Amino acid sequence: MLMNSAHPPSFAWMLGSVHRVFGIGFGSGLSPLAPGTAGTLLAWGLFLILNAVLSTTALCLLLCIGSLYGLWACGQCSHDLGRPDDGSIVWDEVIAFGWILLLIGSTNFLVQAIAFLIFRFFDAAKPWPISRVDQYFKKIWIHQEHVNPSHLIKYGFGIMIDDLIAALFTSFHNFDCDSWNTLAHMNSSMISLVQQLAQTLLANKLSIALAESCTGGLLAAHLTDLSGSSQWFERGFVTYSNEAKEESIGVAHSLIECYGAVSEEVAKAMAEGVLKNSRAQVSIAITGIAGPGGGTIDKPVGMVCFAWGRRENNLIQTRSQTKQLSGDRQSIREQACIYAIQSLLAQFTTSATR
Repeated sequence: MLMNSAHPPSFAWMLGSVHRVFGIGFGSGLSPLAPGTAGTLLAWGLFLILNAVLSTTALCLLLCIGSLYGLWACGQCSHDLGRPDDGSIVWDEVIAFGWILLLIGSTNFLVQAIAFLIFRFFDAAKPWPISRVDQYFKKIWIHQEHVNPSHLIKYGFGIMIDDLIAALFTSFHNFDCDSWNTLAHMNSSMISLVQQLAQTLLANKLSIALAESCTGGLLAAHLTDLSGSSQWFERGFVTYSNEAKEESIGVAHSLIECYGAVSEEVAKAMAEGVLKNSRAQVSIAITGIAGPGGGTIDKPVGMVCFAWGRRENNLIQTRSQTKQLSGDRQSIREQACIYAIQSLLAQFTTSATR
């Protein structure tokens, strides 16, 4: 049933078919004010829910299916309404912003909010080439009573493509504006911390060894960036898999089964295992969930467990702590490295004052 172009779609009209429900963004496109923004907000809410329970691969697959189905749903809605790219068709905004949140890979609210504002700007202002693509598909749109299915997909592509281009623009701009500045600041802090750690270890005639899981050798890379680190850095183990933890540094399989790889119990076993398998007197162990996928309700993305070990007179003592970090994958990994060193330095300071 075609709709008179003078009348906006209604809720009852939307419920007339499945493709309308999707095309109108489950009703968000019926918003009297800024339906595109309402559709984007819907995408944001759905992503927060799904990201907590699905892996990155599953989210990517879901977005691919949604994008392909959107070609048909948006094209069919356009035909039903009798006009090209009606403002109430917001499935393109829903899918596009979903891709943005997946691409930037950040759980930080501020980062996501910036992405939201940038996307809404690109979608509304339609700079080149977004405007060129939008105008091209509106020109070739021909309303017919009976439309060939291939035409509907073409119209749907025209509706979807400008928002997907806006999504790419947003992803690049958001990474440029947020991640680079954040990482540059972290790098400056890291250099200072590594220098302090080197001075402390040399002054106490100690060496350090590492066991890294979620940081994947990043902490070792930071420590060895400093010239002369061979005087105090002994070795590093990247024990990313459970098997590596068991085989390389002797973490008990039963411990991982009971508490999970991301736990203080496993972190302490890693810190102890490093000292047993090296000549170092000090150790750091890190295990966590850097994201963007892999999190659960009990162990969300950004949860990182730390442990620090010290060998004195053949006796090994360990201390552990769990932190909830925020940001994208790289940011969480960098924060974990910084916190691991900061806490170790604080322990040296505390020992010195006793």
